[in-house]
Amino acid sequence: MPEIECKAIHDGLLSKDTIGFLLNTVIKTGTDAESGVPSSATRLFDFTNKGKTVQGGTFYDHVSSENTKLISGILEVCYLPWGRNSGYHIILEPKGGPDIMMTAMLSGCSVGYVSSEDGHVRVSHHNIQGGYTEPAQRKTLGFAEKTFHPSDYKDGDYKKGEGITYVSEGYGFVFGVRRDGNWTMYRQTILDSRQLDSYEGTVLSTSVSITGAMIL
Repeated sequence: MPEIECKAIHDGLLSKDTIGFLLNTVIKTGTDAESGVPSSATRLFDFTNKGKTVQGGTFYDHVSSENTKLISGILEVCYLPWGRNSGYHIILEPKGGPDIMMTAMLSGCSVGYVSSEDGHVRVSHHNIQGGYTEPAQRKTLGFAEKTFHPSDYKDGDYKKGEGITYVSEGYGFVFGVRRDGNWTMYRQTILDSRQLDSYEGTVLSTSVSITGAMIL
């Protein structure tokens, strides 16, 4: 039930050990690009329990990952989407609005943030299509205090053996947590692994592992 999953995510991110929570738990948000100008950063999401991570924690998946514009869930968050060849940003305030910020899942984008003395934080999510993606995104995020780029999370592997093909892909997430009017930004890296039948291409097994979590 979404109530159980959303409460677990809320309590885990706002706990005293957010890094410990993120070292065991995956919270998969949307992957589809958005276009235009979002009317609000606040979204109401639902999540479902998709099983265990390699570390033994829970793998939560967004219920409507193909349509993150839906505002019909239980968990209230500030959401930072991505757009093709675009740069989105949101302003996190020291008071008012949700205490949790989430980005869309990073598979090639970069995220950076800059904070002000009065407690506001601007978080930016950039995607440059074609060619020199990361160098371009490093340039467009040159104003940021801290950044998170594809080279920080895009680990992966491909091995084709006798009858079985192993594929792994690295992804990233950025979360923000507000406590007593102060925002802390966290980065998480995960590895999505699959074993396939080399002849038919059918999926034999899947696993999700957290490869790192820290303050951004």
